[in-house]
Amino acid sequence: WIIEQQKAEGVNPREDVYIILRLDGRVRRSGR
Repeated sequence: WIIEQQKAEGVNPREDVYIILRLDGRVRRSGR
Protein backbone atom coordinates (compact mmCIF):
# COMPACT_ATOMS: atom_id res chain seq x y z
CA TRP A 1 0.00 0.00 0.00
CA ILE A 2 2.99 2.30 0.45
CA ILE A 3 3.86 2.30 -3.26
CA GLU A 4 0.22 2.93 -4.18
CA GLN A 5 0.08 5.89 -1.82
CA GLN A 6 3.32 7.26 -3.29
CA LYS A 7 1.86 7.19 -6.82
CA ALA A 8 -1.52 8.52 -5.67
CA GLU A 9 -0.08 11.38 -3.62
CA GLY A 10 2.92 11.86 -5.91
CA VAL A 11 5.22 12.41 -2.93
CA ASN A 12 8.96 11.98 -3.36
CA PRO A 13 10.10 8.46 -2.33
CA ARG A 14 12.72 9.88 0.04
CA GLU A 15 10.19 12.09 1.79
CA ASP A 16 7.68 9.25 2.02
CA VAL A 17 10.29 6.91 3.49
CA TYR A 18 11.40 9.60 5.92
CA ILE A 19 7.82 10.15 7.06
CA ILE A 20 7.23 6.41 7.43
CA LEU A 21 10.44 5.96 9.44
CA ARG A 22 9.48 8.92 11.62
CA LEU A 23 5.98 7.55 12.25
CA ASP A 24 7.43 4.08 12.88
CA GLY A 25 9.82 5.56 15.45
CA ARG A 26 6.94 7.27 17.23
CA VAL A 27 4.91 4.08 17.26
CA ARG A 28 7.86 2.10 18.64
CA ARG A 29 8.43 4.70 21.36
CA SER A 30 4.74 4.49 22.27
CA GLY A 31 5.35 0.84 23.23
CA ARG A 32 3.90 -0.90 20.17
